[in-house]
Amino acid sequence: MPPHITVNVADSLAAYRDSVSTAALPSIKIVHLSDMHFVTSHFWKRLQTLYEGVRGHDPDTLPALECTIMALRPDFLIATGDQATFGDKPSLVAAKTFLLELGEKSRVPRERIYWVPGNHDILLNYYSPIPGLRRNYDKVFGDLRVADSQEVAGSKIAIFSFDSTLDRKGQKPLLWPIVGSRGRVSPRSFNFSIKKARNLILIKRESTLFYG
Repeated sequence: MPPHITVNVADSLAAYRDSVSTAALPSIKIVHLSDMHFVTSHFWKRLQTLYEGVRGHDPDTLPALECTIMALRPDFLIATGDQATFGDKPSLVAAKTFLLELGEKSRVPRERIYWVPGNHDILLNYYSPIPGLRRNYDKVFGDLRVADSQEVAGSKIAIFSFDSTLDRKGQKPLLWPIVGSRGRVSPRSFNFSIKKARNLILIKRESTLFYG
């Protein structure tokens, strides 16, 4: 039986933060968007009035959001969960279009725009009677970049994307997509990401940052 190893994460992070190695790290701007809740179809807009918990986005706020982010000139744009409220294709397409146009206006390269689904993004597929049917989110946004690396200002950046919506049928109650997953990542999702990450060289002599 292998020995049990205990790692104090707080002490490790504090030691890294206080070390001289952080002095050489570049200044990197990350814009993190969450819970945009796009609702574009007339049908779903009517349905959202029945329950406060599924209310969609306010289109009037988007220009202000764009202006703010454009002024920041970020290096990365990361959207984590609930790009749409119901997970219908038109709303997901509108959300993806908004993110790509926002990246273009903010001069963020396409390869530095990341997204992961939330419980609302897979709501319709969660209740689908057809097993194995590809989710609307995956059809619109494509396969998730589970583990990726970028280089910014001469430093290596590793990005991990953990999908908390994987492996949920049979594990969560009937209303799980509506009441929320609270961002918990299943063992399947975690192991899937770690397996993908093995293809990346994460530790070299160059400085390496992580966002996940």
